[in-house]
Amino acid sequence: GSAVFGRVMPGTARVTGAVDDVVGQALDQSLLRLSGDTAFLRAVAAPRADPDAGRVPRFVRPLPPGRQIIVLTVDDQHPASDSGIVGRMAAGIVTLRGPANVSGTAFVLTRDGLAIAAARSVRRARHLRVRFQNGVERPVRVVRSHSGLDVALVQIACPGECETVDWETPSGVDVATNVVAVGAPATDNAPAFVAFGRIGGRWGIANGLTVQGFQDLVVGGEPVARTTSGKVFGMVSARPGRLTVLTLAEVLSVLNVRLEN
Repeated sequence: GSAVFGRVMPGTARVTGAVDDVVGQALDQSLLRLSGDTAFLRAVAAPRADPDAGRVPRFVRPLPPGRQIIVLTVDDQHPASDSGIVGRMAAGIVTLRGPANVSGTAFVLTRDGLAIAAARSVRRARHLRVRFQNGVERPVRVVRSHSGLDVALVQIACPGECETVDWETPSGVDVATNVVAVGAPATDNAPAFVAFGRIGGRWGIANGLTVQGFQDLVVGGEPVARTTSGKVFGMVSARPGRLTVLTLAEVLSVLNVRLEN
């Protein structure tokens, strides 16, 4: 959040039109010169110290010990006001990062930082952090996980109130429901990726719903919402041999998390 470079870059433009157009052209010229400034390029490329180094992460919500039930309410949600379904989902998605690379997607359930991720994406990662859509990174810790369903509950040391996905826990989802999954960017400069599909049915007697259309676009851990409402009701599970959608009701149940109205 601190400044890494400072320089006055005057810009002028002569054009007939609205003031906004003139100001926009002047800014474009200044930014173009700045992007060719070698001092600026060195400043943004230079590695900088971790701003959280030496600080104790501030995890807001006190959690019960062991496997005691964690209670959530609808007031814990803080979805973005974006009118687009994908934009609203993406606002509640964070990128999981280990020391060397991106390890997966997590989606935020509560404004104070509880989130869901695939268990394998956090199992062996040390010094785990999350990156928000605006580039801010914060520490994260694993609260509990379930290896059978490959799901984990994590807690983020949010810089303020975290934006969440708009989520629900329906008792079931109809066959042929059109759905969308949104995943965290694969690299720092990439956008969130989107995959569209359709619910099939139950996976035999096991947990999860079959899904068609996602193919190789998803890797597991991405939130899944109905395309009609944008409400997240599940997450992609890419357990060996099958691609399914686990409902949030299933995920929260095995993690001993309960939603109260």
